[in-house]
Amino acid sequence: MDKAAYWAKKLGKYSDADWANKPSLFVQESEKFFPAKARVLEPGCGVGQDGLWLASQGYKVTQTDFIDDFFPAITAQAKQRGVKTTLQQLNSRQLSTIPDKSFDAIFANLSLHYFDMKTTEAIFAEIHRILTNNGVFAGLFNSTEDPEISDGEEIEKNFYHLNGIDKRFLDVETAQHLAKNFTPLAIDNKGITYKDRALGIQNLIRIIAKK
Repeated sequence: MDKAAYWAKKLGKYSDADWANKPSLFVQESEKFFPAKARVLEPGCGVGQDGLWLASQGYKVTQTDFIDDFFPAITAQAKQRGVKTTLQQLNSRQLSTIPDKSFDAIFANLSLHYFDMKTTEAIFAEIHRILTNNGVFAGLFNSTEDPEISDGEEIEKNFYHLNGIDKRFLDVETAQHLAKNFTPLAIDNKGITYKDRALGIQNLIRIIAKK
């Protein structure tokens, strides 16, 4: 199964979950750090609930994903809620196409841990470039404390082929390395999602940092 088909199937399953219709715990934590009336980029928006919630809070939101299968549903939900977001099909590897200092905040909920370290470092460099001065990056990542790591085939350190997809797991030290050009606001292993909390996993890696 190729990556587009994998994610279309995965997001189709996610869209039926009760948590897919409410803002994530992480977006509610992160939003407190965003500049007022910020222009927000959400790479890897998935089924779109977090960007829609940010739009409802008065932010100007651009949501991107490398597949556009759920864009019609996001557009319909935006219309139903009386909000507006801009949707763009874009792979997170292609952030170089976005002009310098285009956004005041970048929010990535479990969407940037699918790359080798060289690519991940390049993505963080692009995030820094895209943000305005004092702009905020907020990202939630898989943790090396996640029990599913034991089921994967290691490609490079903490980067595994697992259940048909390549997935990276971070520890706090690696998170600090990736955010080395930012001023940290919160870098820890205290991240929680509704889905993982139900499975007893409550140690995801949070990076909230200012340019």
